Amino acid sequence: VRAARNNEARELGKLADELDAALEGSSDMYRTANDGFRESSKVIDAVDDSFGPVDGLVGATTPSVLDNDSLNALPLVPGTFTLTPGTAPVAPSGSLAMAADGTIVVAPLTEAGTYVYPYRICEVLNSANCSDAEATVVVQALAGLSLDKVAAAPSGNTAGSTVDYTFTVLNTGNVTLSGVDLDDALVSLSNATCGGITTLAPGATTTCTHAPGPGSWSRATRSVSARIRSTSSTIESGGSAPRDCPRSIE
Repeated sequence: VRAARNNEARELGKLADELDAALEGSSDMYRTANDGFRESSKVIDAVDDSFGPVDGLVGATTPSVLDNDSLNALPLVPGTFTLTPGTAPVAPSGSLAMAADGTIVVAPLTEAGTYVYPYRICEVLNSANCSDAEATVVVQALAGLSLDKVAAAPSGNTAGSTVDYTFTVLNTGNVTLSGVDLDDALVSLSNATCGGITTLAPGATTTCTHAPGPGSWSRATRSVSARIRSTSSTIESGGSAPRDCPRSIE
């Protein structure tokens, strides 16, 4: 009995397909209605994505958020859908932007963190057929500091003359650094702040000149006619390894 019913169902399916084909071939109205039904029954599916960790120091581009999305259970075909990015997440420094191809461009010096980027895809032939999803982008934390130490012209060529130094501190990483200070034994700097700044955002810089006293070096009698010796300074911050920056000054 079950086999007979299955055969009947198959035969009825064939008859329905034949009738549908005949009506499509003979009636424009039926064909238009049938096409509309097929389009309205298509399923568009945007699937959440997760990217990273990506390099926010030099910048990066993620794969496309469209790679795992589908229309009627098939991969998206250009021209059959539209992509509308949502509001871009705001980074304390740098930026994230979704391109027309669905990739997300992470700008250089984008601060480390987790960013959520929403978007929507819609079918071209049925603009009400849409699906929403979110892409999560994890930007890797890469700390870095640089120190530039420049000597001014000596105040004289006699014993007791001084050389003043200018320090420029730059946050070269993509993490906000706190507790930034300077150490330089030659010019008596220990845990000194530069320009009164102890916190540096990515790409931020501070400059200070120390003279006279701390930040200047006094020539001893024995070195009046000798070349001023090279010095080494250290810049450090909480959570970041000290950076040793030797400078040789003529």
